[in-house]
Amino acid sequence: YQRRVHGFATHFHEMTRMSATHPNIGNLHVTVDTSQEDLVMLYSVHAGPSSRSFGIRVAELARFPAPVIERAKRKAAELEGATAAAVAAQRQPPQPPAPA
Repeated sequence: YQRRVHGFATHFHEMTRMSATHPNIGNLHVTVDTSQEDLVMLYSVHAGPSSRSFGIRVAELARFPAPVIERAKRKAAELEGATAAAVAAQRQPPQPPAPA
C-alpha cells in the first residue's frame, strides 16, 4: 500500500515549476480543441503543463456570474503585465556603477 496525494489546480504557475525541484511532483494536462468558437475537452491526458490557460473560458461555459468573469479577466491582464515586466527586467543588461 502506497499513500498517494493528488491535487488539481489551474493558474498556479508556482506549482508547475515545483516539478523541476521535487521528483515526486508531476504535471499533466488535458488536450483541448480550440479550432471552433467553442472549447472542447478531448479527454486525452499528456505529460507537462498546458501551453495556454482556459480557466476563464471554462468559467464562462459554466455560466459563472458576469461580474466574476470580468474581475478574473482584469486580474489575468494585471498578472500578465507584471510577468511581462519581470521578464523584460531580467533581459536588461547590468548597469555599470555610477562614477563617484
